[in-house]
Formats: sequence, C-alpha cells, structure tokens
Amino acid sequence: MIATVKSIASELKWTQKVKFQSQPALQEAFNQLPHVQGGTDTGSAFGVVLDEFVLRRRNGVPLVIFTVSDGYHR
Repeated sequence: MIATVKSIASELKWTQKVKFQSQPALQEAFNQLPHVQGGTDTGSAFGVVLDEFVLRRRNGVPLVIFTVSDGYHR
C-alpha cells in the first residue's frame, strides 16, 4: 500500500509517499516523519484536506484520510 503524507505546517511544507506492507512497517514510516515545531492547528489541517483531497478527487476513487496529531489543541 502507498500513502501520501503531507505536512501543512507553515514552517515546513513537504509531501512524501510512504510504501508499507504491514502494520509495523506503517508504524516505522510514521516514526521516520520529521517532527515540526510549533503549535497545533487541526482545523487548518482539515481545511487543507478539503481543498486538496476532497474537492479534487476523481470519481470512483475511494478517499481515505488519516489524521495524525499530537493531541493538543490551540
């Protein structure tokens, strides 16, 4: 399975494709993601998801979105 991981932090913008075959491989892929300093803005993250993934999706292609957060809010 291939996942596209996208950072929306204003300090660091990047997109990375992550390939994994198992749950441990997925966990390791998450562990390798860079940590971005700064505050949490989950609301803005959902806005980016809406703009870049939901509104631009192709018909007939399933949309699966996972949100990973530090658990803190603004």
